[in-house]
Amino acid sequence: RLTSPTGLTTDKYGNLYVTSFTDNAIFKIQPDGKKVLFYKSPNLKGPISLTSDDAGNIYVANYNANNVLKLSHSGVCTVLTTEVVQPYGIHVDGNILFVASQGSNSVLRLKLK
Repeated sequence: RLTSPTGLTTDKYGNLYVTSFTDNAIFKIQPDGKKVLFYKSPNLKGPISLTSDDAGNIYVANYNANNVLKLSHSGVCTVLTTEVVQPYGIHVDGNILFVASQGSNSVLRLKLK
């Protein structure tokens, strides 16, 4: 069971990641079905959607904090950008990250390193 699940993504290891908007947390559901807390921090404020890249990084549309977070496979967090208002949808295509900004009615395009 999850509280307010809003975003889903998978990684190359078969794990499913789920955002919990009201709990300000990201859970990992392992291939065997075991649910573990992957990330929870005061930095996480209204995680609404996620996506992942081929390297195993996870990108989080952090709605209430007006930023996008990058989480490494081991859970290390970096603020990728603060130039977004109410990020809602998020998608990776190669080395480009697309972020739908509900607050500015626009789509942001960021080049990933």
